[in-house]
Amino acid sequence: MPGLRNLLNAAGNRITSLGAATADSDAAQFGQTMKLVKRQVLTSDSTAYSASGDTDMTVTGVPVVLGRVYPVHFHSQVTVNAAGTWRVILKVGGSDYDRIHHMVWGSSGVITISVWTEYVPTSTTTLTFTIALSEVAGTSTMTLNGAAAVRRRLSIYDGGVDNAV
Repeated sequence: MPGLRNLLNAAGNRITSLGAATADSDAAQFGQTMKLVKRQVLTSDSTAYSASGDTDMTVTGVPVVLGRVYPVHFHSQVTVNAAGTWRVILKVGGSDYDRIHHMVWGSSGVITISVWTEYVPTSTTTLTFTIALSEVAGTSTMTLNGAAAVRRRLSIYDGGVDNAV
């Protein structure tokens, strides 16, 4: 699969590019090396969300440093029980930071969301990262699915010095 050209070295929790970066690879999006800072892995279903609000996907006590970039990865299978439009939002420090996914459902169904974004801090501090949901239209419910072989994850990495121009 494109974008999965990286190898996780469990001993150092480092992700290193194995080859030339392509436009859709993680290495091209976030630089050549990332170090895992903190993550949450859940193996049970969330409650069925029926309106906008924070989910149980929350990573607290994440140290961030001004001048660095922090790639954030969210991965979950989701089930929606009826037609509806949903947004997945990354909240940082209690405030909306980035809309990371938008779904329009014509009926019930199951999909997997696996999305990257990045956080660039405005100061050196410790923060909480949370996944929130927002139902834009419809009257459906959404469940973040989890099981032993269906892990849902929220991971924050240190991507190094922010070289943005």
